[in-house]
Amino acid sequence: MRSVGTREGMAIEETRYYVTILHTTAIALLQNLRDRWSIENSWHRVRDTQLRESAHRYRERNGVQVLA
Repeated sequence: MRSVGTREGMAIEETRYYVTILHTTAIALLQNLRDRWSIENSWHRVRDTQLRESAHRYRERNGVQVLA
């Protein structure tokens, strides 16, 4: 899959390769990947940027297991 975008103000182009045991078409696999990243971008990124999850100290040592 080709990916084009900007990072830190600079244009980037990447080629990503995926290995899977799924028996599917390339189009179905691409849709699966897009669905997965839409969850990541819509929920996990919000939790990190607005709730500042990565800034909390509980992510050090065993805090993640305790809160899970």
